[in-house]
Amino acid sequence: MKLRLAILFAALLGLAVFAGGCGGGNDSSSSESELTTSSLSKAAYVKKVNSICAKAGNDILEEMRNFADEPAGATATEAILKLWPPSLRDQAKAVRAVGVPSGDAANVEAYLGALEKSAKEIEAKEPPDIFALQRLLEPAGPPAEAAGIEGCEF
Repeated sequence: MKLRLAILFAALLGLAVFAGGCGGGNDSSSSESELTTSSLSKAAYVKKVNSICAKAGNDILEEMRNFADEPAGATATEAILKLWPPSLRDQAKAVRAVGVPSGDAANVEAYLGALEKSAKEIEAKEPPDIFALQRLLEPAGPPAEAAGIEGCEF
């Protein structure tokens, strides 16, 4: 029961971290592919990206709940290591596939680079704790906010 509560606490704290400004780090040099220009209006783009982020948030929360049901010995730290990096990469890949409206490329690229960098940094921590996770994810908030992305909450 304590393990389940710890993992759910980690998931809820992660939600709070992303509610404050999703992602982590702001180095766009780790981007996986070029960002393309989208024909979507800014409003349509923001709506689509916020939808991607909401789905990612729901998915990671469900995975954290499922992880809490795994055999004794699993920890919140193990859940973070196993679940968050792929989730951040998948989110960045999905947002990158949408493209970006003209004029927002720098902010979106900084945001996506932050997600990708966070995934690498989470994996590099030995082991990452929930507070380290929070520190790693905070820097992506400003570029996401500047691009109008508000729905990136885990």
